Amino acid sequence: MTAIPPTTHARGEGWFLTGSLALYFVLAALLAASQMDRLNPDGVAYLRQAGYWAEGVWSGAVSLYWSPLFPLTMAPLRWAGVDGLVAARLALALHGAFLLWATSRLLRTWSPAPPSIHGLLLLALAPAAASLQMFVVAPDVLVAAVLIWSFAMLPAAARADTPRNAFWVGAIAGLAVWAKAYALPFGLLHLPASIWWLRRSAGARSGPWVLSAVAGLLLAVLPLWCLLGWKNGGPTIGKSGPINHAVVGPSDKVRFHPVVWGVPSPPYVSVWEAPDRLPYQFWSPFSSETYFRHQLNVVARNTYGIGRALLRLDFGGLGLSALLALAVVAGRGPRWAAAIPRSAALWLTGTWLLYAGGYLPVAFEPRYLNALALPLILLAVAWWTQVLPRRWALVMPAVLGLSLLLRWGPLLLRDYQSLPADYFRGIVGELQKAGLRGPFAATSWYHGIALAYHTGEVHAGFPPEAEVDAVAERLRAAKVNWIVVFDYPVQPPLPVQDLYPPTRPRAIALVTQEGWKVRVDLRVRPDPASPLEVRVLAFERPGEAQ
Repeated sequence: MTAIPPTTHARGEGWFLTGSLALYFVLAALLAASQMDRLNPDGVAYLRQAGYWAEGVWSGAVSLYWSPLFPLTMAPLRWAGVDGLVAARLALALHGAFLLWATSRLLRTWSPAPPSIHGLLLLALAPAAASLQMFVVAPDVLVAAVLIWSFAMLPAAARADTPRNAFWVGAIAGLAVWAKAYALPFGLLHLPASIWWLRRSAGARSGPWVLSAVAGLLLAVLPLWCLLGWKNGGPTIGKSGPINHAVVGPSDKVRFHPVVWGVPSPPYVSVWEAPDRLPYQFWSPFSSETYFRHQLNVVARNTYGIGRALLRLDFGGLGLSALLALAVVAGRGPRWAAAIPRSAALWLTGTWLLYAGGYLPVAFEPRYLNALALPLILLAVAWWTQVLPRRWALVMPAVLGLSLLLRWGPLLLRDYQSLPADYFRGIVGELQKAGLRGPFAATSWYHGIALAYHTGEVHAGFPPEAEVDAVAERLRAAKVNWIVVFDYPVQPPLPVQDLYPPTRPRAIALVTQEGWKVRVDLRVRPDPASPLEVRVLAFERPGEAQ
C-alpha cells in the first residue's frame, strides 16, 4: 500500500502530547472551577440519564432522543456518590483529553510532518479544546474524539494484508453512534467509502475490507438498536433526526420545541427528558412547492452558518483557507503541491463535506462541528508544511497556533469571568425550606428545569394561553400548587420562553386573582460585580399549605 505512507513519530510526539495535555488540564480545571454550577437544558437531560444508569432505572436510562454514551461516562461517578455537576465536569475534562490524544494519533498516522510540527499543532488545540468542552454539558467533543480515533486507524487498516483491522475501525465508528445518532448515517457512508478509496488509490482490491468495516460498525451498534427497539416497541435507531428537522419547518405552524408546558410521566422531572413524546409538527419538503422552497432556504442558511463557523474557528480564517486550498489540490493539484498525497487530500475534503453536509437540512449549531473540524484543519496544515521550504516549515503551525490563541483565548477568559451560577443553589435551598413540591410551574423554562434537577421535583413549565383564566384551568387540571416567578430587571432573551405571551405578568395576575400565598421572596445578584438583582418569588395555592 502506497496511498498513505506509514509514519513513525510516536516517541518524539509523546512529549508534545504530554505538554498539550498538561496545558489543557490546567485550562480545563480553571474553567470547571468557575463554571461548576452552570447547567444548560440538555445537560439536565444527560445528568438525569446518568443517574438512571447508576441507579438501574432502565425506563429512564434508555432514551429515544438522548444518546447514551455521554451519560454512561458519568454514571460510575454518580454511582459512587459524586455530585452530578462535578461528575459532568470530570467527564467533560476527560473527553477533551481524549480529543487531544485522538488528534495526536490522527496527525501521526496521516501526516509525515516531523514531531515538532505535530507538537505545535497539538499545543494550539489545547485552549480550544478546553473552551469547547468545559462550558456546555453536551457530547459534541466526545463524538468528535471517537470519530477522530477511527480516522486515525484508517491508514493502517487500508494497508493491512487482512481485513481484521478494518473490522476494528468499524467497531470504533459504531461506538460514535452511542455518543450521537448522527454518526450512524455518516459512518455508513464515510467508512466504506474511505476504505474503498484508500485501497483503490493503492491499486488493491477492497471488497473484503469494506465488508469487514461495515460489519464491525453494525455489530457495535446492534446492542443500542436492541435497547432502543425495546424502548420504542419496534425497530428504531432514535428520533433525534426527525425532531431536528421538525423545528426548522415553515412558519405556518408552531415548529419550535413544544416544551413550554407539560407534566412528564415518571421517572422524569421535565418533558425535556423525553422529547420523542412531545407533539412536534413534522413536515416533508416534498409535500408542496412552498415547503420545498423553504427546505432550500434552510439549506442555504445552514451553508452560510457552516461556512461562518469554519471561518470563526481561528482569528484569521487560516483554517478555512487551508481546507479550501486543500480542496483545490484534491481536484487538480499543481506540481509544487506534489508533497500532499492526492488520495489523502480527497479523503479529507470528502470527510469534511460529508459530515457538514448532513446538517444542511436540519437544525444546526456551530458546536456540532467545531470539535471535529479543528483536528481536520490541523491535519490540513500539517500537510501544507510539507510544501514549504524546510526553514519555513514551522512558520505555518506557529501562525495558526497564534490565530487559534487569539480566537479561543478571549473566549476562555470570557467564560472564566462570566456570570457565576452558584447563586442558584441558594435559591434551591430557600425553596426546599419553604416546602416546594411538584409538579410546579415556573416563569423561566431554563431555570425551571434546572430547579427540577436540583430538587428532584417535577417541572411543568408554564401554560402558553394568553388568558389568565385559561392558565388557571390548566394549572388546576395538572395539580400544580406552586408557581416560581423569576423577575428580572431586564428580561433576558431566552429561547422558548419568549415564543409565547410573557409569562411573568400572567403569573402575577393569576396569583393575585386567586390569592396564592407568598412562601419565598428572595433577591439575588447573579453577577457580584453588578448592582442588578433578580427577585425570586414562590407562591403556593391557597389551602395547600402543610
